[in-house]
Amino acid sequence: GKTSSMMPHFDETIALLFDIKKHIQAEQQAITQFLTQLSNQLTELGQQASGVYLVSKEQSKKRNLHDQSVSSQMIDLQEKSKNATTLEPLKLLVNTHLADIQQQIEGYQIQEQTERNKFHLELKTLSVRIGELEQESSHLKKKLHIARQQAMRDQLTGLPNRMAYDKQITAEIARFKRYDTSLSILIWDIDLFKQINDTFGHKAGDKTLVMIAKLLVQHCRETDFVSRFGGEEFTMLLPDTQVQAALQVANKIRQDIEKTAFNYNGEKLSITISCGITQFNKNDTAESAFIRADKALYEAKNNGRNQCVIV
Repeated sequence: GKTSSMMPHFDETIALLFDIKKHIQAEQQAITQFLTQLSNQLTELGQQASGVYLVSKEQSKKRNLHDQSVSSQMIDLQEKSKNATTLEPLKLLVNTHLADIQQQIEGYQIQEQTERNKFHLELKTLSVRIGELEQESSHLKKKLHIARQQAMRDQLTGLPNRMAYDKQITAEIARFKRYDTSLSILIWDIDLFKQINDTFGHKAGDKTLVMIAKLLVQHCRETDFVSRFGGEEFTMLLPDTQVQAALQVANKIRQDIEKTAFNYNGEKLSITISCGITQFNKNDTAESAFIRADKALYEAKNNGRNQCVIV
């Protein structure tokens, strides 16, 4: 009778133990599930903490300090989570820590965004200034290019001037010596030019210079170089041209100028031109060849003008 009376109590105890076991299993399952969710949240927070683009070394330092802070809090949270035995205190612990971490991340992201905006604004301002400087530089380059061109041109005739001649002769001599070709130089001088100025005035003299310049250019090849050397004197450089061929070119030009009718205010001007010619040799400098050609020009003048002489 005693045994049978104890059985209900024993059954109740067994049932209670089963209930406790189920409760513990359910709570453990809930903890496991919660920790899984926590792990996912921590992973996401870790990505947020380390995945934002840094725009400067200073921000990189700040990011490292922030990451270390978040990382230490996560480690602390994980340690405390392991020791937790019931769900509600664990939830409170986790939520408190997660809120702190989230607040830190959000605060850092706001600060980082502010710095990024400031950096982008400075970058935009700098970009605009660079664009302005590039425009100014381009404008100055154009002005400099025009100024150089003007400095190398004779304003009256539009021909290259003495400065341009000096540059061209240096290049032509280098080419002549390197490729072993021919190079001839012609020096032209308008006959009795002073008389034209004295009789008809300087405007007539200027018109004469412009007309002679046009005629000289018209008779040149693209490779030839014509310049106004100074006053009523012009020079010609004829690459790949020996002295006899240069003489034929010069005489053709001289005859065409002699036949050209020059008029000034209804009056006919009779204009002729003289020329001295020489061919460069291996030992020549720009000056030595010019002196020879000038000597030939002087001879043409002394022999009665309106002629071409070779030296």
